[in-house]
Amino acid sequence: MSAPAHDDAAAPGWWRRNRHWLPTATVLGVLAFYLPWRINERELDRIRPRTAVTAPADAAAWREYEGARWRITGVRREPARAGTAAEYLHADATRLLVEFEVLAGAQVDAARLDQCKGRLVDADGRAWEANFPAKLSTWMLRQGLDGRCGTRVRGTPAAAVAGQPFAFTHAYLIPSDVPVEGMQVDLFFPPSTTTPTMGRYLRFPLPAPRD
Repeated sequence: MSAPAHDDAAAPGWWRRNRHWLPTATVLGVLAFYLPWRINERELDRIRPRTAVTAPADAAAWREYEGARWRITGVRREPARAGTAAEYLHADATRLLVEFEVLAGAQVDAARLDQCKGRLVDADGRAWEANFPAKLSTWMLRQGLDGRCGTRVRGTPAAAVAGQPFAFTHAYLIPSDVPVEGMQVDLFFPPSTTTPTMGRYLRFPLPAPRD
């Protein structure tokens, strides 16, 4: 049996008949993939800062960021007791306490500084949120430590004032077997409130901790 003859005019004819809607279908297909991706990226822009402002290698040196000057004054490492680590996935946990000072500029008040958050990032890109989980925050309050960057409610209440150093502490709970060498500490404001609006964060190399 011979194969059916191929109609050479069929394919070109089909393209000619559908030439008006095919470009539209192509554009709609691209948008079906692009728009959800873009919406997701915009949502991440609201919560995840993207542009690093790198602090000097000497973390004790002041660094300008969002109308204030910041520096690390010390790092302490200590084992976390079972109560503090109760909500943590790793029973064998280490507590890292990073001590900061902030020097607010004339246009920055304590309420603005309290919007600042912290995170710890290791050499593999893993990140930990400051003062989390909740039992770690509770432990900080019992120790008279306040994780907010602009006000202090424990002990003697205080608020950051322009031109005067204000001390605060961020605590991190990490697995004990995670090396601290090569770790970095970030401070950041909600990206939608920074300039540029894509979000900037201040990154410090983590100084060697005191055990």
